[in-house]
This record gives sequence, structure tokens and C-alpha cells, in this order.
Amino acid sequence: MKLPRFFSVISAKLHIIMIATCAILLPTSGWLLIGKQLRVNASIWDYVHVYLGTITAILGLCFVVKCCIKGGWRQFFPWVVLDLSQFFADVKGLFKAQLPSSGGKGLLSIIEGVGLLLLAGVCISGLMWVLTQGDMEALTWRKYHVTLAEYFVTFVAVHMVLALVHVIEMIKNS
Repeated sequence: MKLPRFFSVISAKLHIIMIATCAILLPTSGWLLIGKQLRVNASIWDYVHVYLGTITAILGLCFVVKCCIKGGWRQFFPWVVLDLSQFFADVKGLFKAQLPSSGGKGLLSIIEGVGLLLLAGVCISGLMWVLTQGDMEALTWRKYHVTLAEYFVTFVAVHMVLALVHVIEMIKNS
């Protein structure tokens, strides 16, 4: 089944879309005053976070699925099938001051897999927070969402550093 052109374009740009929306959602999240539901006098940032966050969560889950379909999950989660030879080779290489290669089933791919799990957790907990709005259960989902988002921010920082190292390595080797 072919996706309509609009969905094909979005699918091809999901990584960039996630970067752009996270660049808005993550730094502004500290400005929010949302508990179990949006307040009557909610700020623009509250509305932006809830509505842009809902769209981002749906697209984020699509991104996770896109990364994992057609066997892609084997790259990011090789430990599931106990295929850790490249991971151990990368770790050994670190002790010899060698940077791990990107791609494959090594250290960097496993780190990206952790990021995919965190992204899925942030997306699901955020959606559940919105869906349970007004109930006491919303506060539980809020707590999960905030905790997972804090871990995701740490992942994003690590991901950015590793991407920068990869670009520097590519420039150095060219």
C-alpha cells in the first residue's frame, strides 16, 4: 500500500521535524504550569506545548516505527537477539582511543536505540497525560512524562555530541 504523497514527504522528513519540534518543546517546558489539566487562564506556552506536543508525540511514534520496521530494530536493539559482537568491538576500541563507527549494530546504534525507547516513552506518556486530562490519573502520567523527558534531554545532548564527533571524524578522514 502506497502512502499519499503528503505522508511520504512527512515520513522522509521525520528526523528533521522531530529536531524542530523538540527544539521548541524542550527549552520551553520549564515555563509550563500544567497539572492534571490546562488551566482556564493557561499561557500561550501551555497551549503550544499541549497541541504541538500532541502532534510531535504522534509523529515521534511514527519515527520510532519507521526506524524499527523492515528489520531496523536489529540495528538499534541487537542485544535482543544477543548480537553484541560489534558493540564489544567498539568498547574495546574505546580503550585503544578509537572512535566507534556509526551505523551497524555497535555502541552508537545501541545509544540511538536507547533514544528511541526514551522518545517512545515521552510520546506515550505525553499522549496519556492529554487523554486523561482532568482525572487524577493525569498527574501520574505527568510525572512519567516529566521524568522521561528529563532522560530524553540527556540523550539529545549525548546524541548531539556524538553527531558532532562523527562530522568531525568525516571531515578529518576526507
